[in-house]
Amino acid sequence: MAEPLYEAAQVETPEQIELTLPLAGVGSRAIAYLLDLLCQLIPIAVLAIAAFTVAPVDKLVDKDPNGVPELDTLATAILNLTIFLVNFGYFAIF
Repeated sequence: MAEPLYEAAQVETPEQIELTLPLAGVGSRAIAYLLDLLCQLIPIAVLAIAAFTVAPVDKLVDKDPNGVPELDTLATAILNLTIFLVNFGYFAIF
């Protein structure tokens, strides 16, 4: 038989005080996740737009031997580093 779904958690502090804390529901957790996602996407989008606005596109984009455009290695490295730092740094800081 499945355990009942609890709506509160009890925590005992080192001072022997028992706290009853309400648990977040599915809706509030989903909203919190979307807010976290938005907070991560904004710096990435701003940096990507700034990188492509400041630098001339013909210097950022090269063409491979088949004529297909590809990002310069430095631009790709900077964007990948930014995405990595935002994704892992966000959860380490907050």
